[in-house]
Amino acid sequence: MKIVNHILVLVVVVAAICNANGAPAPVCWKDSYGRGVGKPISSCDASKGLVKSGALCYPYCRNDTQPTYYGVGPVCWQHCKPGYVDEGALCRKDKSIITYAKHSYGRGAGYPLTCRADQQEDAALCYPYCKKGYYGVGPVCWISCENPDPSDGGAICCSNSTMCSQKIRDLAGGLPLAVAAALLSGGNATKIEEAVIQALNSILGFVMPLCSTLGL
Repeated sequence: MKIVNHILVLVVVVAAICNANGAPAPVCWKDSYGRGVGKPISSCDASKGLVKSGALCYPYCRNDTQPTYYGVGPVCWQHCKPGYVDEGALCRKDKSIITYAKHSYGRGAGYPLTCRADQQEDAALCYPYCKKGYYGVGPVCWISCENPDPSDGGAICCSNSTMCSQKIRDLAGGLPLAVAAALLSGGNATKIEEAVIQALNSILGFVMPLCSTLGL
């Protein structure tokens, strides 16, 4: 275990030195920032004449009659006449047993809830829109790769797709494999040396500039 710790200390120190040199690279880390915790979808598009009722959106009920109508789910019910008490589907004359059935009509099966106009839906949650030049994935806004014909590799931008694929493979597997090789070396000096070189190359693979400094 001491051998592995020494390996990791060595590669981190060398990586820091290389990072300070700032050598240009055809691959870079994307700039990013958080946009907060997503909020549940809970709005209706008023510009389309929709209003929330329960967990769905419905067209507004008509208001060109007297009494006007109000909505409960998929049904629009007419308000009771003055002097009558609302009893659900009936209107009862105040202090009397005289009743009449409310007029009603259907307004459709309803539409799913949406995000507010100033929000973006992502994976059933609502987030603020990202600033210009960025795109959102869940709670994070990532800068777009802007170089001519760039390749998007998730958290990285590359000058071409082949380079992106290779870089992702190297970042994902290089260091764990190097540490495993050191652990399984059995104290063999040659194998430890090979593991050190592999770990060093893997660590150096993470040393990349931000895309904002390269224009990728």
